[in-house]
Amino acid sequence: MDNKLFLTFPKTSIEFDEKFNSEEACELYLFEKRWGSGFSCSRCKHTEYWKGVRQISPFDINLIFSNLFCYICKLLNLAR
Repeated sequence: MDNKLFLTFPKTSIEFDEKFNSEEACELYLFEKRWGSGFSCSRCKHTEYWKGVRQISPFDINLIFSNLFCYICKLLNLAR
């Protein structure tokens, strides 16, 4: 585990609730964890992306996660 990320991860449930108080905060953390130096497609290494959503389960519309698609090769790059 990256030491920088380990140090920034909350140590208590109160810190966790404060740090991850919205979906946007969670997405930002996951983005920084996966692409700390900027997005790079895992297939073609292109650095531009567009944000899309993918429904995980057709039975639960609440299970929708934002994901990044490469602008060039259209590969879905998961941020987790």
